[in-house]
Amino acid sequence: MGTVGYGHGRSGARDLDGRELQFTQTAFADQVAAAADLVAGQAAQGRACVWMRGLRFEAIDDAASLLCREPHEDLYA
Repeated sequence: MGTVGYGHGRSGARDLDGRELQFTQTAFADQVAAAADLVAGQAAQGRACVWMRGLRFEAIDDAASLLCREPHEDLYA
């Protein structure tokens, strides 16, 4: 038995605290880390290192701070 996370387009809906749900913007590095975690596995199937090859991305000059939200807008702050 396990669990599966599932999300679908609910932008504009409200969470339990009445905050409007918005589109989440993730950093490319976070997406790569999440994929590596899936490949690494857990417990007996765990791998100490995951080597990812062939990744392509377009570098931009924007600051990472653009991904940050104000504390009153951030669910995890």
